[in-house]
Amino acid sequence: MTVTNATPDSTLAAIAAGTPTAMAKTNYTDFSAAINGIHGSVHIWCGGTMSIFDSPADPVFWLHHANLDRLWWVWYNSAAGNHQNPPLMGPDAIMDPWSYTDADIRNINSLGYIYV
Repeated sequence: MTVTNATPDSTLAAIAAGTPTAMAKTNYTDFSAAINGIHGSVHIWCGGTMSIFDSPADPVFWLHHANLDRLWWVWYNSAAGNHQNPPLMGPDAIMDPWSYTDADIRNINSLGYIYV
């Protein structure tokens, strides 16, 4: 369970105040950089388990990440996001080097995975 630092609520409000700026970004790379800054700051603000590698053990982690997913979906469907997906290849790729195509990863058997 999260053990919060002795950080004032106003610090969290200042972190959250950056959300409209992130949501106004018009390309995925800029949006991602801005929202990831907010993401990490919330982990640090919460402290305790949320601020270490074991953060998925904290129920707050799942709420926080669900909200990040929600913010991405709102941005993606907004005029600023314009239905942009993250670049998988090229200079701004988030998963470079990524050699798989969408068709390559649709079948887990072709990746060598099986359910037992």
